[in-house]
Amino acid sequence: GVFRELFREWKWIFSFTKKRRGLVLLYTLLGVAVSSASLAISYVGKMLINAVVKSEYKSIALMAAFYGVVIVFNIVMSALLSRLSTKINIYVNNDIQKTVFARLIDAKWSDIAGYKTGDLLNRFNYDISTIASNAVNWLPSIVINLYTFVMTFVILWRMDIIMAFISLAAAPVLLAVSRYFMKKMQVL
Repeated sequence: GVFRELFREWKWIFSFTKKRRGLVLLYTLLGVAVSSASLAISYVGKMLINAVVKSEYKSIALMAAFYGVVIVFNIVMSALLSRLSTKINIYVNNDIQKTVFARLIDAKWSDIAGYKTGDLLNRFNYDISTIASNAVNWLPSIVINLYTFVMTFVILWRMDIIMAFISLAAAPVLLAVSRYFMKKMQVL
């Protein structure tokens, strides 16, 4: 019953992103690009340090130039990601507010008279904002974080197998913690 109820609630929340699926997909792809750039910064930084330690001056210049390009790329993509996230959140927030406001207008006075005005306004402003944020960010965050985890594992595998397995061993702990927070989120 818990999963069925959770699925029903998420289906309702995601129904507000139907018109914005293209933007949500673009947001996810930009998130993957930012994640890739962050991982590249780490990897190129390691290669740059190795080149400095070995006094490979040609490699140092090449790695430093690539490092700078990746950092600039990461900054630009992060800014675009933030802008797109805000834009989608505003669209979805407005759609949800429009739906809720239409229901409030059409509601019988006796049905809403038991609620205090401040409570309705608080729900209208803050709860809807939270729902919109979850609708827009939840699924892309899962995709981006899963991609980041897999790619981090691959990079760590290439650098140090033991560290790769330590990060893999941390996955069950993270899963247990996320399950706890999912229960809290469902209650909220």
